[in-house]
Amino acid sequence: MKFVLLPLIFILISICFSNSTITNYVPIIGRDLNCTEDIPRASLLTITNQAYAMNVKLETYDEIFNFTFSKFYLNNIVSLGISDSPAALINYNNFTNIIKNLTFESQTGLNNTFNFINTLSKFTNLDSLKCTTISNSIGLMLTKIKSIQNVTVSLNNNIKNINSSNKVVMDNYQLVITSLNFVDNRITNIITTLNSMKQNLNDFQNELEYYSIVGDDVDHMTTMNSIIKSFLNNSFMYYNYSILFSRFIDLY
Repeated sequence: MKFVLLPLIFILISICFSNSTITNYVPIIGRDLNCTEDIPRASLLTITNQAYAMNVKLETYDEIFNFTFSKFYLNNIVSLGISDSPAALINYNNFTNIIKNLTFESQTGLNNTFNFINTLSKFTNLDSLKCTTISNSIGLMLTKIKSIQNVTVSLNNNIKNINSSNKVVMDNYQLVITSLNFVDNRITNIITTLNSMKQNLNDFQNELEYYSIVGDDVDHMTTMNSIIKSFLNNSFMYYNYSILFSRFIDLY
């Protein structure tokens, strides 16, 4: 009987003498995230609008069609060697570079994000340095996606300024313009979401600093849980806007 009681006594002593009630946040999937697909799984219950979350469209048929055929149409203009479209090859190369860069940055960003969640959910081991490192990484993601957006807008403007008498050229370019508008809109949403994620990191930093002064475990846990849920919500939106970009290279 005493052998059965010993473990219980040890547990009670540990609880009584513990000076902290801080615990880690456990995502709804019950474990650390292992891949980008775990982001929506872990974030689902943090979404305020559950109807939206359950019916979210990561892509539309129009988006897939327009962007898939834009590359072929641009290549078609180059192949025809149409004299009144001397910039066709430049436009084609710029378009394919946008595809490659969007694919790489989105894949990298999504991989970063599920690792961010794993780090930030470990409240017992989270410190200012880790928050700063993640904040800087998100800042770098912002810089790179803004750079891609600038190239996208520039290419779009160049194509809009083309005035060809050839209807095939103009029809093909119109589809490309539609695709680039779609890319620009998605990137704008990504930038907004990344800024929100960066703000979450500022909130974590402020709470860690406040807790180091006040030391209220209950208040700290309440605030940290609120911040991580907001970060998960923003991560879900980032996944929503980025997952199609991450598969762009597979469309060709």
